[in-house]
Amino acid sequence: REQTGPDSLIVYRLSCLDLVEDGSTFEEVIELGQRIGQVGASLINTGIGWHEARIPTIAMMVPRAAFAWVTGKLKPHLEIPVITSNRINDPFVAEKLLRDGIADMVSMARPLLADEEFVLKAAQGRPEEINTCIACNQACLDQIFSMQTTSCLVNPRAGRETELNYEPSKNPRSFAVVGAGPAGMTAALILAMRGHRVMLFDRKKELGGQLNLAVKIPGKTEFNETLRYYKVMLEKHEVDLRLGQSFGMNLLKEGDFDEVIVATGVQPRGLDLKGADHPKVLSYLDVLEQEKPVG
Repeated sequence: REQTGPDSLIVYRLSCLDLVEDGSTFEEVIELGQRIGQVGASLINTGIGWHEARIPTIAMMVPRAAFAWVTGKLKPHLEIPVITSNRINDPFVAEKLLRDGIADMVSMARPLLADEEFVLKAAQGRPEEINTCIACNQACLDQIFSMQTTSCLVNPRAGRETELNYEPSKNPRSFAVVGAGPAGMTAALILAMRGHRVMLFDRKKELGGQLNLAVKIPGKTEFNETLRYYKVMLEKHEVDLRLGQSFGMNLLKEGDFDEVIVATGVQPRGLDLKGADHPKVLSYLDVLEQEKPVG
């Protein structure tokens, strides 16, 4: 405070639930928080868990706002505002925490990588258009820890905003995109946003491809938000959906497309192990799509 003067905000990140052996007691957290406020901090951001902690705190399996109760427990003991964080990726969840008096502010980081217009869309009453953070941690934290540029699994443009600029096309063309999985939906959406005419084909009657399998895995329900986002945005940008329709030579000849993008997905990788071809060895498609029993 002596260095910054009275007009600058100082936000102190305080671990309020260490989740490691011999961590701070809550009484110690309260005392430290009070002392931090007394010596000049403006706000306290309530941190949850150390990196060494074995208890998940920000993974997809963790319920939304699962640790906000810690902030609510600390708040009455302090005279400065408190900020809550961890697995808050939805404006309605954030608003409820504020309305219920759990915290004075809500901290988000990964949700703003997933959608840089998160706050704007929420403020304008367009929450259904938010590309929601699914808490996979693959392109943000995993890449940081491997000394790569941080980005986002559901928004690869994050960290590359000056390179990936989707400007309106000066020469709109007609595109067929074959396959309505993650890659196909993304291609169709970006093309449509740039002003091209797009037909999106899939032999199945639903959007999403193997995302529809991912949501069946316990702890992976956030993928439903990705499906919702694409459904909303493809409709908004008037992509012509041709679901339940295979794309063959007849459509290639009759469609008068300038370009065709093939995004028909992947197949399970085989195992290079003896016995891997045994009938009792199942792929994820066998289990999730065909619901074959396991065990």
